[in-house]
Amino acid sequence: MKNNLRRTFSLVLLANLLAFSPLSFAEDKLYTVTDGNVLDEETYKGFIIHRNQCARCHAPSDKA
Repeated sequence: MKNNLRRTFSLVLLANLLAFSPLSFAEDKLYTVTDGNVLDEETYKGFIIHRNQCARCHAPSDKA
């Protein structure tokens, strides 16, 4: 029983250390903008796919 409690405590402590480590709060940018309005290629491809496939149903409506 005591060994099981110690193992559980250790696992919870380890999970908290990993979840709240500085690495989990790194400021990695999801996209890059150059020249004021040019997106990186992968982000632009995602935008085009979203606009053509998803935004038909999931975009905010212009009709009020």
